[in-house]
Amino acid sequence: MLLILMKRRLGYLLNAICWGAFLSTFISALSYFHWFLKEKTPQPPSTSTSSASPSR
Repeated sequence: MLLILMKRRLGYLLNAICWGAFLSTFISALSYFHWFLKEKTPQPPSTSTSSASPSR
C-alpha cells in the first residue's frame, strides 16, 4: 500500500518537474523571440510626421 502511494507521489512529482521545465523553456524561448523581433525591426522615430507626408 505504501509503495503504491510513493509511486503515485513520485509520478506526480516527475510530472510537475517535466511541466515546470517545459513551461520555463517555453517562456524563455518566447522572451528570446520577442527580443529577436525587437532587435531585427528598426524602431521608428517618435517624430515621424515628415516621413508620413510625401515630399515634393
